[in-house]
Amino acid sequence: MTTTPSETPPYNYCNISANVSQYEINNTEVMKQRPSLLHRITDLFKRVHPSENISIEMNGSTQGDDQNDDVEKEGNGLHRKLSNRHLQMIAIGGTIGTGLFVGSGSALASGGPAALTLDFLIIGFVLFNVCMALGELAVIFPVSGSFAIYSS
Repeated sequence: MTTTPSETPPYNYCNISANVSQYEINNTEVMKQRPSLLHRITDLFKRVHPSENISIEMNGSTQGDDQNDDVEKEGNGLHRKLSNRHLQMIAIGGTIGTGLFVGSGSALASGGPAALTLDFLIIGFVLFNVCMALGELAVIFPVSGSFAIYSS
């Protein structure tokens, strides 16, 4: 793995050269750096390149050299047939309640527009984090029922 000046190596990488004919492995370069906080924050918004697209099918009709044979296939009755549009509408419908809570006229009259904007930003930040956490739980542990099952 050779790097050019315009190409930066990834974090914690190890450049190893191997001579197959002599079965020698030489460690030529080992670099371990902890990236800065700003760089780690910007890395949060980058897409992860999946190494392999794995799909799990619930019907056991194809048996053979399948790479998903070791996956436990449960009959929990869940089907992932919602399109992206359906999921977005469910998410928007779930967040309308915050808009009604923040948008009351008495809060605007007593606090003013700056306080109302600040309140909307704080509640929106908390709501965003809660929705992201619930979305992660729904992907990792799919259950039939409401989100209250995750509290137990």
